[in-house]
Amino acid sequence: MSNVDYDAYDEEEDSWVIYKLSEVALKLIPKKCLKELFKMAGNEEELEPEIGNVYGFIYHVLNFKIKVPIKRFIWKIQKAMFFGRYKTQCCFERIENSELIKRLTKVINHVESSFNKLASNLNLIKAPPTKEPCTGFSCCFPIEVWYLLVKDYNVNAGNLVRVNKELCNFFAPVVYKSIHMDITISPIDTLQTFYSHYCNFGSTYLFQPSSPFKMYKMLHDSQNFQYEFIDLIHTSSSNDNADNVSTRYIRNFRDVKNVFENIISNPNSLFKDFVKELTTSICFLDGFDKFTKEGSNFAGTIQSLSNKTKLNVLASDFNSFDTFELDENYEYYIRKGIDFDLEELDCLVNDFTVPRFPYVKETLPESEFYRELTLPGIVQDDFKKDSKYRSQIFNANSMKDLESSNPFQRWNEELQPDTWNYDRETKTQLKGAGSIKLQNRSFFSEVDTQNFLSNFVHSIASMNVKKTSKTSTLIFGSHDIENSYMDDTEEERDQNIPFSITPHMIIINGS
Repeated sequence: MSNVDYDAYDEEEDSWVIYKLSEVALKLIPKKCLKELFKMAGNEEELEPEIGNVYGFIYHVLNFKIKVPIKRFIWKIQKAMFFGRYKTQCCFERIENSELIKRLTKVINHVESSFNKLASNLNLIKAPPTKEPCTGFSCCFPIEVWYLLVKDYNVNAGNLVRVNKELCNFFAPVVYKSIHMDITISPIDTLQTFYSHYCNFGSTYLFQPSSPFKMYKMLHDSQNFQYEFIDLIHTSSSNDNADNVSTRYIRNFRDVKNVFENIISNPNSLFKDFVKELTTSICFLDGFDKFTKEGSNFAGTIQSLSNKTKLNVLASDFNSFDTFELDENYEYYIRKGIDFDLEELDCLVNDFTVPRFPYVKETLPESEFYRELTLPGIVQDDFKKDSKYRSQIFNANSMKDLESSNPFQRWNEELQPDTWNYDRETKTQLKGAGSIKLQNRSFFSEVDTQNFLSNFVHSIASMNVKKTSKTSTLIFGSHDIENSYMDDTEEERDQNIPFSITPHMIIINGS
C-alpha cells in the first residue's frame, strides 16, 4: 500500500477529492476497522489511522484495485476495434490495388482524355480569349538566360529551384554541390518486442501514444519483414538546408532511395557532373554483427571494394563507452513479455516528468530505442559541433586518421570526469533519446535490405573510382550489446548498472 505524506499531497482535483474522502473516513470508520483495512491492503507494518495513511489507502484502492481492472477491460474492447479497423483497411487496400480496379481506372482515364480531346477538336467548349499568365520563370526567359542571371548577377538559385520542375532539374545540381545522406537501419525484432508488449498490456502503460492504432498497425504491417529503415531527426539541430548552407542534407529514407534510383544509378543523370562531394552515413542501431557477418551480400561488397586500388576501405573497433536504459524496471517487463506491476512503477511517473526527463512523455511508448540512440546522437552532435570533425572522418586515408577523428573517443573523454552513474546516465540519455527522435519507418525483407545497401555502397564508391565526384561512406554500429547484470531480481535492476557498447566503424574513401 502506498504511504502518502499529506504535507506533500498534490493539489490537483483528484488529490483534493481523495483528501476529503480521507477526512470523512476518519470520522465515520472506527480506528480498529481502519487498521484491518490497512492489513487487507497488504501492508506488512501496522499503520495508525492517520490522515496520511488513510489517504494512501484510498489512493491505492482507487488507482490499483478499481481503475486498473476497468482500464484492462476497456483495452480489450479497444483491441477488438483495432482488429476490425485494421482488417477493413487491409481489405480496401487490396481492392484499390487489384487488377480490376487498375484496369477500370485506366479505362476511365482513357475515356475522359478522349472526350476532352474530342470536345476541344469540335470546339464544343469555348472560352473568351485571355492572356495566359506567366506562372513559370522559364516562360519569361530561356533557361540559358536564367543561368547567366544566377552566374553573373547573383540571382538566388535556391529560390529558382522551387519554381517549377524545369528550373529545379537545371539548378538543383548547381545549388547543391555537396550532398550528405543519412541511413538508419535496425532489425525488426526490437520493434516487434516493444510494440507487441504495448498491444497486449497497453492499459497499464505509464504514458499513452498519440495514436494507439498506429502502433497496432505498425506491429502487424511489419510481421513479414526483417528490417526497418528509420528516419531520425535531431531536435536540437538548426536548419541544415538553409540557403547559406553549401551541403544538402537528406535524412528521409524515401528521398535517399529516390536519389539513389533516379540519379546515382542513372547513367544519363547530369547530377554526377555538378556534385563535387557526396558523403553518406549508414548507422546500424542494432544487428550490426549479423548484417555484416562473413558470407552476407553486404560483407562481400565491402570486401570487393577493399580490393580496389583507387579506394581506401578502413575498419576498426574503438574503445567501448557506457549507455543506459531509460529505466531498468520499465524495460525488464517488456523484455520478459509480462504485464507491468503498477505499484512498483508508480514512482516512475514523477521521475519521468521532472525537468531532467522532458522528452520522455513525447517518446514513450512509440520509441523502442533508448540506449541504441546514443550511437547516432554522438556522431551527429560531433559533426554539428565542428565541421572539421565531419571533414576529418570523411577524408581519412589511414588507420591513424580514422582513430584521430573518432567521435566516440571524444565522447568517452567528455564523460570521463563524471564518476557517478546518475550523472553519466543523464548525459547519455540527453545525447541519445533526449535529442534524437524517430519520425518514419519503412519495412523491408532481409534479401531486399542486403541488396539495396550493397548496391548503394557500391554505386557511390564507383563514382569515386570513375572520378566523377569525391565520395565517402561511413558505416557504423556496435557489436551486440550485453548487459553487465542479471535482470532476475529487483535489487539487481535497481543498481542502475550501465551497458557497455563497443562501436565499430567502416569508412570507404577515395585514395
